Amino acid sequence: MSAESDAQKRAPKGRADLRVSALLVALATLAFGLAWAAWFADDAFITFRCLDNFVHGRGLTWNVAERVQAFTNPLWLFLLAAPYAAFGSIYWVSLAASWTAVVVLVALLLRHASALAMGTVCVVLLAGSKAFLEYSVSGMENPLLHVIVAAATVTMLRMDDPLRRARRLALLASLAFLTRADAVVYTGALCASAWLAAPRWQTTRAIALGWLPIALWELFSLLYFGVWLPNTAVAKLGGGLPRAELAEQGLRYLQNSLLWDPLTLTTVVAALATALRWPTRAARPALAVAMALAAHSVYVVAIGGDFMSGRFLSAPFVVAVFLLARLRPRPTVCAATVVLAAVLAVVSERSPWRPRPGPLGFQNATDPYGVTDERAVYYAFTAPLGGGYGPWGRMADGAAYPPALKAMERFEAGERVQVHTQVGMLGYFAGAELHILDPMGLGDPLLARLPITTTSGDSLFGRARDSVGRFWRIGHLERGIPEGYLESLKTDENRVAHPELARAYALLHTICRAPLFSARRWHAILAHQRGATAEAIELWRREPR
Repeated sequence: MSAESDAQKRAPKGRADLRVSALLVALATLAFGLAWAAWFADDAFITFRCLDNFVHGRGLTWNVAERVQAFTNPLWLFLLAAPYAAFGSIYWVSLAASWTAVVVLVALLLRHASALAMGTVCVVLLAGSKAFLEYSVSGMENPLLHVIVAAATVTMLRMDDPLRRARRLALLASLAFLTRADAVVYTGALCASAWLAAPRWQTTRAIALGWLPIALWELFSLLYFGVWLPNTAVAKLGGGLPRAELAEQGLRYLQNSLLWDPLTLTTVVAALATALRWPTRAARPALAVAMALAAHSVYVVAIGGDFMSGRFLSAPFVVAVFLLARLRPRPTVCAATVVLAAVLAVVSERSPWRPRPGPLGFQNATDPYGVTDERAVYYAFTAPLGGGYGPWGRMADGAAYPPALKAMERFEAGERVQVHTQVGMLGYFAGAELHILDPMGLGDPLLARLPITTTSGDSLFGRARDSVGRFWRIGHLERGIPEGYLESLKTDENRVAHPELARAYALLHTICRAPLFSARRWHAILAHQRGATAEAIELWRREPR
């Protein structure tokens, strides 16, 4: 009898040890995957250049002469500022910040999961997602955003007090907005659900106070930059593209994800379907999370997705994982999920778990609609394990990136204003004194507001064409440089040939370059807010050329 009792006691302990061992294996796999996939996106260096200018007293600028917000992630920038000022290496500072965010996320996930087995399943899902692996350690703001949306999801699912839940969700919505403005679609929807659950004065006041950081940043943005929206958002969401064609491109973005990263969207769809049949009393919060997740997904489609494959889907994927983490499936279901996740993680030829033959050019890493496997392009040059110009290589000293070296040579020869595309690493390494004019308008206040250029022939990055015959790549909408504009930048005089466009440039020039509190600058800001700049550009656009 005693021998039988001892066997019964050892069996649960054995199963517990097995679960702990499985979790440790999953965590080790995730850690290895993140180290293997780590790289730096060229777009991350746009923020890094602004960060470098800020730390060295040149303001929150892209080109030093102009107060233009060329970044959309102020919270990420400010979090990196102090360690960057102290240690001076943007590589190690951003890598450390990204890894810290991932550790916080995983700790929150394991604490939130319904059981140890489900926590293991969710860690496996994280390790299998191409979008999560690649953008968690890419120099971009995604890992910070992952923590914020995960905290918002946990708050919605587990906090019962309506007032405390509304207060915390509103604060997290502010943090999400300051990390990437479009994340407020998800967190704002959660705030709306929290308010509807308890629509009284205290809830309204709690949400309003939580949104105060957004209001303060927008006031600062108006004071310092003279506009409400980041210049990059104006450039990427403008251009005059038809909404229907943007939505079509957004659907192609999802299609690209299914082909190159099938686990990510499969997890999102599974979470949405599960929320409709939530088995516990937490069905209403789960449904609120699912509706907010669906709203964010619709937004991604509506804006045409992004040119970086998977970038805009990593945060929705994290939300889906945290939603699924509350389930209590049978052990056989957990095991089957792990096997399915492993298969989906490696089935695509673009899987980060597969070895790369070498650096791929843009044409070989881009689908027919302009969506690019950006890591495939930059990994060999920027990754800690890539062996190129990354933290272990020559780029660490800022003197080995070939395009930057050429730009510096031209600068020394007297070309202090230069036209470049792919401006991230080039702008960071070429130095702050070089004024870069990007035809995409990411850092230029005038080009960002112009319609996209009508071109002929297939684009280098894809074959997306709108109804009037323009070829374009989502997120990188090229504009023509107006006659006289380059000379205007070189001389700091308004030499734009067309009078209406010259009027628009005069307003933007005053907003971006005049002293902050000068009367003429504030007259220009008021005129711009009333639509004077847009009106002048529209008159220019309507004239035949």
